[in-house]
Amino acid sequence: MSSSSKARAEQAKARAEEKFRRRDVAGARAAALDAKSLFPGLPGLAPALAAYQVHFSAATRRLPTGAVDWHAVLDVPRNAAADAVKRQFKRLCLLTHPDKNASAAADGAFKLVVEAYENVSAAFARAPPATTGSRQRGAAGEQSGPGVSGFHSYPTGSRPGTSASASSSFSGRRPGPNFSGFSSFPTGSRPQPSTSASDSSGSTSTAAPTATAADDDSKIPARVVEIALTCPYCGSGSVRVAVNGDRVTATVPCQRCSRYFAIPEKQRR
Repeated sequence: MSSSSKARAEQAKARAEEKFRRRDVAGARAAALDAKSLFPGLPGLAPALAAYQVHFSAATRRLPTGAVDWHAVLDVPRNAAADAVKRQFKRLCLLTHPDKNASAAADGAFKLVVEAYENVSAAFARAPPATTGSRQRGAAGEQSGPGVSGFHSYPTGSRPGTSASASSSFSGRRPGPNFSGFSSFPTGSRPQPSTSASDSSGSTSTAAPTATAADDDSKIPARVVEIALTCPYCGSGSVRVAVNGDRVTATVPCQRCSRYFAIPEKQRR
C-alpha cells in the first residue's frame, strides 16, 4: 500500500482516539474501522479497535430485560461452550490490557472484559447439570424408583424379597376368604391338599391324600382356633383352622394367599 494510505489511516486512528476522549464511543469505533480499511497493519490499531468495540458493545447491546449482554461484550454467541468463552476472554485480555494497549479506551475495556467473563461464568455455574443419564434411563425403559406417593413401584413379580413361588401364587390368586375367615369355593371345586408341606422347624410330613369321615366338617360341629403355622407358599404365620371334636383338620387355607396346605401330624393332635 502507498504511504498516503498509511498516512490517512494514522489520521483516522488519531480522530478515533479524540472522539473516544469526548465519550463518542460510536464515532471512535467508526473512525478506527476507517483506519483499518485504509491500512490494516497500522501499528497499535488492532488493540485500539478491540477496546473501542468492547465499549461500544457494553453501551449498545442489551438483553430484553435491559441488562448488558455480556456475551456480546466478549463477542461470543450465547450458546458458546465454556472453553470457547475462556479462549475469547484471554484473547481480549491481551488486546485490551493497559500494559499492551496505549489507547485511552484500554483501561475501561479491560475492566469490562473481566466483568463480562465473570457474569458469563456465573451463568455456566447456575446452569442445571447434564441429564444424559436420565434420558438414557428413560429410553431404556422406566426403572423401579420412588413414585409420586414416595413409595417404590416395581414390575410384576420383581418386588425385592419375594420368592418365585410367592410371586406365582399372587399372580394366580384364588378366591379370598369370606366373612367367616374361610375361603369359599364353588361346589365340587375345592382344591385338593398338597401331598407334603414343611413346618416352621423344616421337617416334612405327608398329608392325607383325601379327606376322611373324621375330616368332614358337616358331620362334626367345628370350632375355630388359631395355630401358629407357616404357610409354605407365602410365608404367612398364625393361621386360623377349624377343629372337629378334639382333632384339627388335615388341611387349612392360608388367610393371606388362600391356598390350602397340610398341617403337620404333630400339630393336628
